[in-house]
Amino acid sequence: MRGHRVHDILRPFRPEMARHPAVAWDARSMQAIETMLVHGVREIAVLRNRTPVGSVRLDDALRQVGLRRLPGGEPARTAQRSL
Repeated sequence: MRGHRVHDILRPFRPEMARHPAVAWDARSMQAIETMLVHGVREIAVLRNRTPVGSVRLDDALRQVGLRRLPGGEPARTAQRSL
């Protein structure tokens, strides 16, 4: 399995977006999530050959890997194991 990649959930790049932090077009979604959490942002640029080709949002990346954001802002699993 190739894993979840940011190019699968790409949104259009907007000219007013910062180009840093950013991830590569073929980066894994978990890398994008980690980058956004480290930098405290909810959306980052996606680059291909150092050129902006789109953006990825934290909520989209979390959803893609089976997580969701709680109302307080912390990520949580969408499917919870019953005890």
